[in-house]
Amino acid sequence: MPQSYHEFSSSNLTVVLKSFGSMKQTEINCLETSVFLNRAGKFERFALPVEAQWSPTSGISVADFDNDGLEDLVLSQNWYSIRPDLGRLDSSAGMILLGEGQGSFKGVSSGRSGLAILGECRNALIADFNHDGRSDIIATQTLGEAHLYLGQSEKRGIRLIIDSKVELAKRLGCSVHLLYPDETSSPPRWLYSGDGVLAQCSTEAVLGFKQWPSSIQIVWSDGEKQTILVQPGIYEYTAQ
Repeated sequence: MPQSYHEFSSSNLTVVLKSFGSMKQTEINCLETSVFLNRAGKFERFALPVEAQWSPTSGISVADFDNDGLEDLVLSQNWYSIRPDLGRLDSSAGMILLGEGQGSFKGVSSGRSGLAILGECRNALIADFNHDGRSDIIATQTLGEAHLYLGQSEKRGIRLIIDSKVELAKRLGCSVHLLYPDETSSPPRWLYSGDGVLAQCSTEAVLGFKQWPSSIQIVWSDGEKQTILVQPGIYEYTAQ
């Protein structure tokens, strides 16, 4: 083991590593951007479609952009912080992936989605900015303009707002989902404090549905459950 900074700087890396004794060696066997689905306590990896692999991904946000009851993804992509001689990794204009169920996703071209996030985007935020029951996207860019994209889904979703009077510690980490008359439910949507790179999760959610729901169920971070009955034709609710 080198005894000074000078000795360390002039040491061969092999010699330095040998001084630590036997070390476990782990090989990287997957570089694909993937999602990991929790299957009864065991995570199963699903690689995202090839279109999602064209540029590095810094953040993945979950929403139901077409309000069909299946969760979709938006990827925050492109990367500038690399060696200048290698050039920027900026082959993406932002990517929306529509959920097909069972962990599979289908890429949406930028021409169809309308996204044109050509700069380095570390994290996009999802919220219903114009309160129309559709998920909108605001995407920041390093040294560039922030972009706001308003959802254009034909179908409107159920909008749930978490009242600001609900204690912060209670609402951060809660999950929400829809219950249907046939006793099935929508996928749970989680609300939490951190949301990717230097971002805060929204305190509202737009929930798509495959059939008109009977109620909204909230599981707060302390384990308490709250049920809100859904009325015919009413799309907006507040949890207090």
